[in-house]
Amino acid sequence: MHRRAWDRVLMSRVWNPGYLWPLAVAAIGAIFLLSPALAQEGLSPVELAEIRGHMSSSSGIWAADDFGWFFYDFSEGLGSERLEIRPEGRLVSRGRLDYVCAVQNRGYEHDDWGRYRWVGFLGKRYLAGYIQSNLTEDISSLEWGELRKILADSDQKVTLTQNRTLALFEGYVLNVAGISKDGQKVSLNLTRDGRQVDAAVVSAGDSYVYKIKTRDQDLPVIIIHVAEAMTGQDFRAVDLDGVFQVETEPSVILRQGQLLGSLEVLDITDSGIYMQNRNDLTLSQDRRISLAPGLWIRVMDRQDLLYYPVGIQQEYGLFPVRGAVSENLERTVVQTPAGPLETVANWNATSFSGFYFDDTEENGQLVGSESLILVATEDRVIPPPIQGMPYLIYSTRVEPVRFELDEWGMYDVVSLFGNIWFSGYNSNTSKVIGGKGMLEYEQLGKVLIDTDSRDEAKAGDLYFFQEGYSMIIRDMGNTSRDVGNIHREKSSDRVFLNLLKDGVLVDNSTVSSNSTYVYQGDIGNVTDIPIIAVKFGEVFQDKDRHLAVIEGLFQISDNIYIPAESGTKIGEMVFYISSNGKDILLYNDESLTLKKDTAVMLWPEIPGLLKGMGLMVADNDTLRYYPFVLEYVLPSPTISSVQVPENVSGMANFSLEVRAGDVSSVLVELVDPAGKTALAWDLTMIGQGYSDRWNYTWQWNATLPVFSDDRSPAADADLIPTRALLYPDATSEPISVAVLFNASSGRIDGISDLNGTVYYVSPEIFPTIDRNLSYQEMLNDSSKRAQYIRINPGITRLGFFTWSNFTSTGQINHTLNGPLNALEPHVKRVAAPSGAYQLRIRVENAVNALRASGFSFEMKGADKPTGSWQGLLERSEPSPAGGDGKNASDKESSDGPAAWLAIAAVGAAVFLRRRG
Repeated sequence: MHRRAWDRVLMSRVWNPGYLWPLAVAAIGAIFLLSPALAQEGLSPVELAEIRGHMSSSSGIWAADDFGWFFYDFSEGLGSERLEIRPEGRLVSRGRLDYVCAVQNRGYEHDDWGRYRWVGFLGKRYLAGYIQSNLTEDISSLEWGELRKILADSDQKVTLTQNRTLALFEGYVLNVAGISKDGQKVSLNLTRDGRQVDAAVVSAGDSYVYKIKTRDQDLPVIIIHVAEAMTGQDFRAVDLDGVFQVETEPSVILRQGQLLGSLEVLDITDSGIYMQNRNDLTLSQDRRISLAPGLWIRVMDRQDLLYYPVGIQQEYGLFPVRGAVSENLERTVVQTPAGPLETVANWNATSFSGFYFDDTEENGQLVGSESLILVATEDRVIPPPIQGMPYLIYSTRVEPVRFELDEWGMYDVVSLFGNIWFSGYNSNTSKVIGGKGMLEYEQLGKVLIDTDSRDEAKAGDLYFFQEGYSMIIRDMGNTSRDVGNIHREKSSDRVFLNLLKDGVLVDNSTVSSNSTYVYQGDIGNVTDIPIIAVKFGEVFQDKDRHLAVIEGLFQISDNIYIPAESGTKIGEMVFYISSNGKDILLYNDESLTLKKDTAVMLWPEIPGLLKGMGLMVADNDTLRYYPFVLEYVLPSPTISSVQVPENVSGMANFSLEVRAGDVSSVLVELVDPAGKTALAWDLTMIGQGYSDRWNYTWQWNATLPVFSDDRSPAADADLIPTRALLYPDATSEPISVAVLFNASSGRIDGISDLNGTVYYVSPEIFPTIDRNLSYQEMLNDSSKRAQYIRINPGITRLGFFTWSNFTSTGQINHTLNGPLNALEPHVKRVAAPSGAYQLRIRVENAVNALRASGFSFEMKGADKPTGSWQGLLERSEPSPAGGDGKNASDKESSDGPAAWLAIAAVGAAVFLRRRG
């Protein structure tokens, strides 16, 4: 069915190795019908995706086939949602905006099950009910106002064995308990979060149905088809070829009269949902109006009315952004650079969100001129050019836009492959910058900074630009000139600056007040083109300081550019640059076949440069297709709940529930009664869950790590490895290293730097590195010793960091002493003092990092430490104790992980690699 086409796109290694997204993944003895972590090298993540509908200047209607945010059953050509707006001037009076969701029937992916009812609601597909069959009764859950997401609908064949289970959504797991000798009966167990919720015996060829009780009726939430079973002396296997699952609890509950945003629920029946605007809405210029969760109206900033709906997709996953669906039913005439053409399908930036679009320019100017037109097909084939006329044409053109700083005038851009590119300066660019272009040199560049933000600069100020450039204000107001042979008149209206790239001086200049500093450089084949422009306004004296006003900054990349040369082929399309140098066309030079249930890629994805684009073709005898790009939606992390005990006197259980995709780190600090970080845990690798729902449980034995020589805190000693600074001798510069502590004794097992250089290994760890030598033999061999021992006891120092709120606040140095086989200091555990403690939590993914604090508990006096000094970070069963985690939290920029993890992974890898 349609999903198979997506699987082929996502798993294609021709276009992008990152599209590895199989529906079922066998791992650690289980089959997961879940969405696994997405390969980050494949697509650049975005926190949310915006999907636009077509524009309207008066009344407008948007349906699922042309508004890509509404859910659309592509295989069967069915939509459920419909939005109609009937303004009078700029006023949408009460009841003149309708949102209607009609119930539709659809076949299960496993054909033998027949059909079920679904409804689209705010861009998602939900179960509306079941149709009477041998599996289900005639039930309308929509009539109750309950909407459950359809989590799985697959006919993919999977095999379960005594060691392989089927992991479903929401923590459900299906396993085979037994098979009859003749292979005709299968005993199945269904668990949820480790607890058994159902058991059944199913005949081969029949279906297992798990139902829940709701509204005094039995509602199926899981249906699984057992194809066949096999059994032997030491082997049993069950083949499944159908899985259907909906949410156990409804994610949306509606009632008549309910208000969702601006829309009121007027009616809910077994045939659909009907909503209208309760209050008047005014379509004022340059405004976004919220209609319902995730659904907005954008009104453009112009005198005449022009508006369009916008849908927000902010759930984790790989999301197809599609254009309007075409079935080759109508031929329309569109304007192209070659003149008017009659087409069977066409899309542009106002109707397909995969194309670049910006309506925030002054005077309502639209930036974004991409379009795709299909002239004709012949028996599902798009022909190659015939007599010079291409049949599939992608076109775009150069557009002038204003600098943010008006006095600089305008420059040229071109929207291409879903992104905006710098085409060059033009005749309307300020003369101080010049009019040099890039497209005439068959290249396109990238604008990095364009701002008219103001700042007051003084001598010594350092400004960081992008791509390693920085500007130092060296001095100002210190120039002078001779007047005749006697008098020197001072001038205080100049700025002396240095421009550096990666710390190396590349230019210095003296700039007068109310003038622009311009730095020129080379970009590919383009030489001496302005790369950086800085506008200095007035230079003046404030008391005893000279100040300069910076009024504008512009920078283009000297590193990111793409070729734009006629005849170049990318994917299935060939470049053509018009003779006027203003129009860019791409066309297919070979035939393209629109086979059923396929994705025909037109060009590949290149992260940060090109959005891979293709045509998706329906699994239907009717030719049905739409253009699409893929967006990797990765929302910022959120914390769902935190469970902490109220009082602690011995072993304590903690639990953290996180909503985050592609988690890169989960860190927890324990803050003592004095407000200092006493202990740090890295929970990243112990999470249990799926997709973007993860649970972390751990135990703490009410002890704190300290160093044996001075009892100073060793807050990060539980991290594996621990970050430190190594001072080989009294005169050497410090070296960033990773330190491994022995899990039993707390002694140092190894010290290594980021480059893999080993400074120390213990007798315990050495046999795992070199099995041919004893530790003593290594010490006696000068060459071997020099390879593994680079410290001098009594001289070499290790500086361990102190931490607060995941930031280093200082360091405490410890001189290494003792024999090499028992190096000191070591880490030992002491009972945690009584008092009030709290947890600080930091969760990070590729998009953002979240910090949360205020999760408190009381230490009542711990028992004496028992067991190993380490081993405190353990999986535990979830504890019922604790709060709901609704504490103040704040987001931070995700420019990088917490500093104290910068070296840990590399250091651990060095030792693990050496240990084989």
